[in-house]
Amino acid sequence: MREILKIPAFRVNLRRIAVLSGLAVSLVIGSSATGCIKQRIKTKVPQKILQARTATLADLIHLIQSYDRIKSLLSSNLEVTYFSGWKESGEILKIRKQPAIIWLRRPDSIHLLVQNFVSKSRELDLISLGDNLSVWVRRGNKLYLGKNSARELIVEEDDDSAGFTIPIRGEHIFDAIFPQNVKMDLPGTRFSLIEEEDSNAKYYVLGFYKEGAELRLHTERRIWIERSSLTVVRQQIYLDEGQIASDITYSGHNTIDGFLMPLKIYINRPHDGYSLDLEFKSWRINPDLADNAFVLTPPEGVEIIHLKEKAF
Repeated sequence: MREILKIPAFRVNLRRIAVLSGLAVSLVIGSSATGCIKQRIKTKVPQKILQARTATLADLIHLIQSYDRIKSLLSSNLEVTYFSGWKESGEILKIRKQPAIIWLRRPDSIHLLVQNFVSKSRELDLISLGDNLSVWVRRGNKLYLGKNSARELIVEEDDDSAGFTIPIRGEHIFDAIFPQNVKMDLPGTRFSLIEEEDSNAKYYVLGFYKEGAELRLHTERRIWIERSSLTVVRQQIYLDEGQIASDITYSGHNTIDGFLMPLKIYINRPHDGYSLDLEFKSWRINPDLADNAFVLTPPEGVEIIHLKEKAF
């Protein structure tokens, strides 16, 4: 009886072997008829990847610090596009491209004059000196005064403008245009170097950190350097808790007075709910800027509105 029970199991194994053997034979026949199973696929490698250069940490730090020789900048042929809103809201407000002029001077002075795209008259005038922020808006002839260091600026008086906020800051733009302005010798500062790659290029990424409590390192900035040209193509600035404060991309680099300067800068401020697209036709490097280049002169009858930091 036991021997009879073994026979069906033996037959099943024979069938399984036969199936596997048939599959193997068909694969051999198929490969003989159509060629090898393996296939070589040619891919096009971008030139930036093929031309990626090698640099040491010292080389990259020297590259970044070389931009400290730029003490002032002027661009009188600039176009600005402004976007307002948060992605989570499902709606972004876009203010069309407008001509502008910008002046910058180290350590922390910036003047941005935005003009009407038809008449070239002043639409918005922003001056930032240190922590002091002044923004004049043509509509309503209003001058807003506040502090760059405020997390969120709102109108002091409880009137019809109480819900009005000024998200833009002069230092946001200054830090974006001067991405190399990083101090390496501050106590508690640490830095790292890693390599990244996407489908278009290879990068060196420099990370800058400051020491926190309980062995924590707080990320301050990450600077992306494209390796074929060794140019800064991206800068990320972080808040203390790790959120991205600014995500800035640079493109269209042109050599001006020995410096590779970007002609396109996109500043995204996700935490503040706005972004700026800056397109430059040209730069003037280290021009002599008079002090009155950073003085805002509003029209007569201007309404002065003081801003305060919103309490959280």
